Amino acid sequence: MRTWELSGGRVARSLGALALALALILGVTCVTSTSAVALSNSDGRARLLKELNDLLVKQGLRPLTPSPALTSVAQKWTAQQYRQNTLAHNPKVGSLIPKNWRSWGENVGWALGYANNAVTIHQGWVDSPGHYANMTASKFTHVGIGYVEGKNGAYATQVFATYPGSSSPAVKSVKPKKVKAGKTVRITIKGRSLGGVTRVKIGGRQAKIVKKSSKKLVVRVKLPAGKLQVRVRTGLGWSAATSKSRVTVR
Repeated sequence: MRTWELSGGRVARSLGALALALALILGVTCVTSTSAVALSNSDGRARLLKELNDLLVKQGLRPLTPSPALTSVAQKWTAQQYRQNTLAHNPKVGSLIPKNWRSWGENVGWALGYANNAVTIHQGWVDSPGHYANMTASKFTHVGIGYVEGKNGAYATQVFATYPGSSSPAVKSVKPKKVKAGKTVRITIKGRSLGGVTRVKIGGRQAKIVKKSSKKLVVRVKLPAGKLQVRVRTGLGWSAATSKSRVTVR
C-alpha cells in the first residue's frame, strides 16, 4: 500500500508497514485447484472494478470513475510484475499518471491456485487495513486497474488518484448524425468535461478542433464511409464508445 498527497505545495509520502505488503502475497505454490480458470486481462480488470465499486456502494461511498490513463499505468506495471514474477510497488506512479493530481495511492497483489484469483486478491486487500484504507478513501475520484494471470499466478494493481473538479470526458450527442464521405464536414459534439479535450478522433481519423467549451466541441474532418465512433481525449484518457457517440458516413 502506498499513498501520496500534496500538502501546501509539497509532497508527503506514507508507506504501509512491510507486513501489509506481505499480506497481499495471497497464494503459495503448493496450493492448487483443478477448478481454477484463468481470467483474461480485461475480464480480471472488470471483475476487480466491480468488486471495488460494489464495496464502495455498500459502504455508502461514491463509486470511483475508471480512468483509461490510470488503467494504462496499472496494466503496464502489472505486466512487468508478472514477467519478473515479483510483487512490488511502482516507484514512478506519480510521474506516470496524468498531471494535476492532488493525491494518489497504489495497491498491488498476487494470488495462485484459487478458483478465482481476482476475487481472492480483492478479498486480501479488503482484509488488510492499509490496502482497505486506499480502496475506501473518499478523497480518491478515479481508479485504474491492471491484471495479468498465467503460469506465474495472478498479479493485480490498483492505482487511485484525486482530480478535484474533474471527471473523465463523455460524448452525449453528435450532430449531424449522417454526413457525406470524402468531404470536409463540421461536426458538433456535446457532452461532459470537454473543456480539457486535446484530441478528437472519428473512426480513428484525427479531427481539427475549431471551438471548445466544457460542454461542446466543434470539429472539422474529412471521413471515409462507414459507421464511425467519435472519441475525445483529455489527460484522464479517452471517452467511451457508445451508441450516442456514433456518426454514419455515406
